[in-house]
Amino acid sequence: MLFQIRWVLLFFSFISTLASAQVVDNFSDGNFTVNPIWAGDSSQFIVNTAFQLQTNNTIAGASYLFTPSYNTSLNNTEWSFYIKQSFAPSSSNYGRVYLSSNQTNLVGALNGYYLQFGEALSNDAVELFRQTGTTSTSICRGVNGQIAASFAVSVRVTLDVAGVWKLYVDPTGGTSYVMEAAGTDNTYTTSNYFGVATVYTSSNGQNFYFDNFYNGPIVMDITPPAIVSSTIISSTQLDVLFSEAVYTTTAQTLTNYSADNSLGNPATAIRDAVNFSLVHLTFATSFTNGLLNTLTVSNIQDLSANVMLTTTANFTYIVAPTAAYKDIIINEIMADPTPQVNCPAVEFIELYNRSTNNYNLSGWKFTDNVSTATLGNVTLSANQYLIICNTSDTALFIGYGNYMGVSSFPSLNNSGDHLYIKDNTLAYIDSVIYSDTWYQDAVKKNGGWTLELINPNASGNCPVSSNWIASTNINGGTPGFQNGVYSILADITHPIITGISIMDSTHIYVCFSKPIDAASISIASNYTINRGIGAAIADTLNSTFTCVYLTLSYSLINSSTYIITLTNITD
Repeated sequence: MLFQIRWVLLFFSFISTLASAQVVDNFSDGNFTVNPIWAGDSSQFIVNTAFQLQTNNTIAGASYLFTPSYNTSLNNTEWSFYIKQSFAPSSSNYGRVYLSSNQTNLVGALNGYYLQFGEALSNDAVELFRQTGTTSTSICRGVNGQIAASFAVSVRVTLDVAGVWKLYVDPTGGTSYVMEAAGTDNTYTTSNYFGVATVYTSSNGQNFYFDNFYNGPIVMDITPPAIVSSTIISSTQLDVLFSEAVYTTTAQTLTNYSADNSLGNPATAIRDAVNFSLVHLTFATSFTNGLLNTLTVSNIQDLSANVMLTTTANFTYIVAPTAAYKDIIINEIMADPTPQVNCPAVEFIELYNRSTNNYNLSGWKFTDNVSTATLGNVTLSANQYLIICNTSDTALFIGYGNYMGVSSFPSLNNSGDHLYIKDNTLAYIDSVIYSDTWYQDAVKKNGGWTLELINPNASGNCPVSSNWIASTNINGGTPGFQNGVYSILADITHPIITGISIMDSTHIYVCFSKPIDAASISIASNYTINRGIGAAIADTLNSTFTCVYLTLSYSLINSSTYIITLTNITD
């Protein structure tokens, strides 16, 4: 027992030696055991790979850590930190950051001040409390509902000589703090410890994160705001993002902004209701397409009254062209990747921009009418290729040119499928009804080879099987590059009849050597049969546009020979 008492005295003597009024820790050293020393429920915390302090328990409980923060006066003190709770807080799941405490046990009786993150019902707010023994008294409270769901925020608290506490929050987890509340309390004027405490059910024992702790003298802001970006929203709207929260009055003063090219001052300037670093400008005159504009900004103040120097930012309004049908086409299809030849052994398609415009494909759709993939923010330039594959397969296409991974990539049927490309308004841009007969090779259609479009600039909007064939590239395909079977030769062959089947006495089925123009198929006078039968009526065209069902005006006579004459049938 004597040895244990001496050890405890030695430990606290060591802490006392290291104790100071200031605490700074971002856990970049990968631990919380030195510089500074954190103690308490050490086995229930880790420093994760993102160099954040994280709870690490698998059963329900309450865990805390403390570090010495000896201060004979809390006046003119600042506390700041980052906290993330990846769950909706409740009375059974909440965190606390103790700004000051006279005891090491932060889940027991003590005297001090803490911030709480989580409460019953759905009005959860960042709230500052004074704790006396086991009794807590609210000093000031932030925005209701701000942390009602999973959140990651940064918090700053200051205390002045008059005992006025000010609570600042950046709900994005950055350092653009906005003061949300203030209150007065000077019950306790000294501090011994700083720390964190968590209460959780078993499912949330690993879902608390802390970082960037600072406890020390108030850090004075002497840096004026700067322009981070200027983003065009529409032909008359421009968003200006500053490096920190800006003061409302100066941010919304119209004469603090001026643009050249006769745009002048904006008609309105409104600071964003949530992000106080963002200002929305609206001009009375529309921006000129393609013209470089310069915005001049002056007299903008941050929340500490620092005034920015006159600054300029350039912006150019570009009217995005609208893609027409077949401007972008499906140029290559890997429907059956096994057995692998040399291309990535996964399904993919390749798009080709055969137009002279550059198109942003954000929000475009790739679908087979069973699954639909939404394309991300990528610009496909004129005469460029883009590989579309499953998100999990993107690493396989490094070195193959432009590629994009999408979730819900449609499953491509080996024997054939109907594929569509639609723009962000759901207008059809291209469609292909492919079949494994298009490989024109009995071996290649069994897998490992892509279907490639021969002439991507061929005229006509109907699916043309004769313009597709199995890749001839030794790798089994050419994703991201010009097709190995590429040719600009025009199609000068006319369609011929390859077969006639008699379905019954008044219906026959006529097939052609290549897909037929639907307009020529539907004209009854294009089909005549001798021996008094006369004109036939085209009922339907099959899915590959290569066969037509005909209904006869009169019944065929058994064991008789007939001649059908076709005129004006075009491919």
